[in-house]
Amino acid sequence: MTTALLEDRYTLTGSALAFERAQRVIPAGLVSLIRRRDNQVVFSRGNGAYLWDVDGNRYIDCVMAHGPVLLGHAHSAVNAAAAASLDNGVQFGGSYHRETVLAEEVLRQLPYADKVTFMSTGTEAVQLAVRVARTTTGRNLVVKFEGHYHGWIDPLYVNIPGYDPQPPASGADTDGESTAVRPAVEGAAVPDGVVITRWNDLETFTRLMDRIGDQVACVIMEPLLTGFGTFAPGEGYLQGLKEVCHRHGALVIFDEIVSGFRVSPSGASGLLGVTPDLGTYAKAMANGFPISMVAGTSEAMRSIEDGRVPAAGTYSGTPSSLEASIASLKVIGSEGADFYKYLDRLGSQLKAGLEREGENLSVPILVNQVGSLVQIFCGKDLDTQSVDGAYSSDRNFVTQVCEAMIPRGVYMTRKGLIFLSRAHTADDVDRIVEVFAAALADVLSNQGSRV
Repeated sequence: MTTALLEDRYTLTGSALAFERAQRVIPAGLVSLIRRRDNQVVFSRGNGAYLWDVDGNRYIDCVMAHGPVLLGHAHSAVNAAAAASLDNGVQFGGSYHRETVLAEEVLRQLPYADKVTFMSTGTEAVQLAVRVARTTTGRNLVVKFEGHYHGWIDPLYVNIPGYDPQPPASGADTDGESTAVRPAVEGAAVPDGVVITRWNDLETFTRLMDRIGDQVACVIMEPLLTGFGTFAPGEGYLQGLKEVCHRHGALVIFDEIVSGFRVSPSGASGLLGVTPDLGTYAKAMANGFPISMVAGTSEAMRSIEDGRVPAAGTYSGTPSSLEASIASLKVIGSEGADFYKYLDRLGSQLKAGLEREGENLSVPILVNQVGSLVQIFCGKDLDTQSVDGAYSSDRNFVTQVCEAMIPRGVYMTRKGLIFLSRAHTADDVDRIVEVFAAALADVLSNQGSRV
């Protein structure tokens, strides 16, 4: 490992100079504000579970591009498949013969779906799914849940309290069934056509739909809360919600941009045993190459089929991304169930280690874990299986600890959400836990003991 250490921490001189240069020509120096860190690292390369910055420091990567890099950086089979496609051209402006190959493969893994179409980003997939639902049903209202994240588009970039980099927000129920719509961007207008309600509360949802259900085009949710929280709803909730939606003629959209192909071969729908009418997928499909997908039943997708919704995009179905996705799914499939069992073992090991170090230092660290997704919380008596409980975590403290891990060689998200990959090892997890303990002790020493 090539490092420049100062009191057991990396120096980031080269990163500081590179970031200063970026700030002169890029707003805030970042092309995605979610990449903001107090210790702003500028990377030069990645391989397997590791990243290297411009100073030559090596990091265990716990971000993995915020979810897409499921197999590890620079995976040879995936990169070779994508690179080989470039010899035949980058874009054609027409059908590419391998689109069907990928569509057939994902449909084998998503038994609820009859058709799929491809785009480039998760936000784009969500936008298309909502448009399809509105056109298919001939209705306009979209029901969204408090705390669920569906990308940065209007009208869904609302009611995501505390979602980094947005500050925490609070609001009271307006009628016992729905909540005031709160844009996540300061000064933005409140969008029309969106209703916000509480997740994991079937009684409240049923009352809401009894009142407005005949106007609702779709209900969109993260079936496994991954934007912040990493937990599933109570038993029977998703099935009950689906039955209520269908009783009123509304479609169910599962946003599986993060969970799709990461938590099981068929994503959260397969893990939880409930299927949607439409699903959106992206991050774990192609090991970092830009691709997204909307999958759905024939009935739900009929407005694309008959041409009323022009699903279009110059970069939709980019050949190199299609080939990367085909190769990624082949690698995952070659291991079968062992692929996900391995990730779950790593996640369980990490959860146990993080909570143990919190206990050793008398800090109320709680951790949610689903397979390779691990979320850190801090607070006494938190109900980490609820949205309100998750957002009651001392997120400022968690952020300070995560930031303190970066110059010690573990690259973290600010909100304490960790993405593990097939390239991580048990030794990597042990090292992450060691660095977490050191960072936790460091933050405590600067703040005083934590009760």
